[in-house]
Amino acid sequence: MAYHRARGHSVSVPPHGNHCCLAPPSLEFLHVTIIDSDTIRGLQYVLNIAVPDVRMWSLTWMYSRQDASSTGLLIDTERVYTEVNNDILGRYGKIMTWDIKAQLMGKPRIESATHLLSLFPGIDLTIDRYLTESQEKQDAKWSTVQLLPGVQKLIQHLVKYNVPIIVATASLRRNFVRKSENLKELFDYFQDNIVCADDVAGKTMGKPDPYIFLYAASVLGKAVGATEQCTEAETVERGKGLVFEEAVYGVQAGKRAGMSVVWVPDERLLDVASPSPYVPDETLTSIEHFKPEKWGLPPYDTK
Repeated sequence: MAYHRARGHSVSVPPHGNHCCLAPPSLEFLHVTIIDSDTIRGLQYVLNIAVPDVRMWSLTWMYSRQDASSTGLLIDTERVYTEVNNDILGRYGKIMTWDIKAQLMGKPRIESATHLLSLFPGIDLTIDRYLTESQEKQDAKWSTVQLLPGVQKLIQHLVKYNVPIIVATASLRRNFVRKSENLKELFDYFQDNIVCADDVAGKTMGKPDPYIFLYAASVLGKAVGATEQCTEAETVERGKGLVFEEAVYGVQAGKRAGMSVVWVPDERLLDVASPSPYVPDETLTSIEHFKPEKWGLPPYDTK
């Protein structure tokens, strides 16, 4: 099925890809707009409950209601990245449009900077100078970041039902600490489950490589392997995963990791980019629209 853009609601798609790890074998067709938990009893964990900073995603491992033994847009850092980039580019009469931003989201810091400056060859700015200046400007703005809609409700809901959660971020630990300082109460829910780029240095080139998802899953004790090539048992284990992502490259990484993916992009990204050839299993415009019960999680309390 071709990818279809959707605004404010979910889309129905089949699992995509013919790789041994790409599709949960128990799911022939995933229709998350009407699906009930009995249809997806093989789904047992959630990756990436927190989206739309593509450099900071969270990963949770969830046991569905069918398992009697137990029961993925955190903060608006993308706003900071956009403001800083346009502040720097503005001195040269340039601007980072959304089609350019889409090419950078999910890429490691140096690779992203290299690509950005390659699009403006007339700018007298070295990569090192750009990285230094952008870091200084970002540091001055991190204290202004806020939680995105629906994030706190979802995280507290998962914690209430004893869903183990872990943050897996492409940020260096130094940067992660600065981003999260004024939201310590939220990040305390994750306790010591924080995986930063420093932890996987030299092992991945960043999304769309799936390694960070697989590594974070392994930190939670899941036998998913470390590469796209996997055993039958690892395929089954990966197929129980659900990834939340904002970036196109993140969607691709999640599908390459053999997991289902909920894409939560900025609506402006929908106009300029698609995760093709990979297809997200659900597309939402906000975490607020996420319905836990559609994925086998306990529903939100109605009180």
